Amino acid sequence: MANLGSYTTTEAVRGCLGVDEDDIPDAYMVDSKLDVELSVDLDSWLATHAALYAAGTAISPSTAEAAIAAKISLYAQWFCALEMANRPLTVPLITSDGKAQINRFKVDPAAVAKLAALKVAKYRAELSDAVGTGGTATFAINLLGVAVPSVDPITEGLQ
Repeated sequence: MANLGSYTTTEAVRGCLGVDEDDIPDAYMVDSKLDVELSVDLDSWLATHAALYAAGTAISPSTAEAAIAAKISLYAQWFCALEMANRPLTVPLITSDGKAQINRFKVDPAAVAKLAALKVAKYRAELSDAVGTGGTATFAINLLGVAVPSVDPITEGLQ
């Protein structure tokens, strides 16, 4: 188990995704700089995260300070889980040695990412409310888009 910054560990991230160390080794998460991604994200909307976490994990924090530190930790583990879920080649779905084959449980990676995104949004909104950074945060993943051609290929082809 390795730390991913001050707020979460590789084991917590794997726990969110329901995988083990054979699926996602510590080195993969550490080398992909999840801690940096988390820090950049937190800096963008909760600049005082380090001070808030330190206050909540001090020797005798208030109930509110401890709750904020816990929410930062929960946000961190789900943010990192979302980042891992958005790496579709991370967890092998079929493993074979040439003779025997093991099919992993049938899970849609997009559904896992959506679940993680909902958890990230939930804890971000709770943190925003708790520290008064204003409003509820939204976090969405757009998996589909619409492309509209500038000319109609059917009618243009008939002329």
